[in-house]
Amino acid sequence: KLQFLYFIGEMLNRHPSRSSGVPRVDSRASSSNAELKVAEDEIAELQARVKKLQTTLRTTKQNLEEELEQRDDELGAALTEIEELKASIMADKMAALSQQDDEFAQRMEELTKRRREVDAKLKTMTTQ
Repeated sequence: KLQFLYFIGEMLNRHPSRSSGVPRVDSRASSSNAELKVAEDEIAELQARVKKLQTTLRTTKQNLEEELEQRDDELGAALTEIEELKASIMADKMAALSQQDDEFAQRMEELTKRRREVDAKLKTMTTQ
């Protein structure tokens, strides 16, 4: 853009309608050059800010990805622990049920034995 403006300025300065052959600088061209320089400086500043923001964004993204991975690992460990606790509880319940079943079977044997004894006594009492 700057080269184009210089080219236009040169063409105007060398135009045959000028009385002297010495090129002179147009005040509008120097004003435009100053505005162009200000605009270029602003663009450079904005580009620097964008670069800085991109770096910050990359860093933030990396930090978030690391935190997400850490939390995912923690969640996986917690789920594993829950599954282990669940299996332990189920094993304890099964052992308790098995013990209750054994106690029930033993009690049924005792009651059956007691019933036979009572039946035998009744039989001997009725036969006398």
